[in-house]
Amino acid sequence: MFSVGDFDFTIGDAVGVSVTVIILASLGFAISSYIAWRKRKAIAAGARRMSQSIKRASMHIRKSFASLSNRV
Repeated sequence: MFSVGDFDFTIGDAVGVSVTVIILASLGFAISSYIAWRKRKAIAAGARRMSQSIKRASMHIRKSFASLSNRV
């Protein structure tokens, strides 16, 4: 393909580097997926807690707007 000084970069080198990057990315994805699968109950519980806190906050905001409109 091209050369820089004494180093010749060939199509074989490009394929090797590409395959290595794909394998490393796949390995990282597999490890992340496994960790998420192992912690899925904790993740779901955190999502439920977050959902409840958002609901409480929106109810609080609604009540404050309702009390402001009653004053007018």
